[in-house]
Amino acid sequence: MKLVEQIINELGAEGGNSFTVCPGRLAYFKGVKAVEELSSEKVVLVCGRFIVTVDGENLSVGEYFQGDMIINGNIRAVSTEGVK
Repeated sequence: MKLVEQIINELGAEGGNSFTVCPGRLAYFKGVKAVEELSSEKVVLVCGRFIVTVDGENLSVGEYFQGDMIINGNIRAVSTEGVK
């Protein structure tokens, strides 16, 4: 994880609001501030200045602690949108 954090920092991105996806299996999110929608087909998260949408099948929250969240399931797509 230190390599990922280093790459994010060198790119000038918000490391505290990053995510990692293993398509078809799970996604790990840092800096989750709120859950706007949670269903077995769609999860919408507020992560810092971004809204992150996860689309798939059989989605569920695996773990959630201090802003870190794991979404399990058949993840087909993840998209981001800046908060206005």
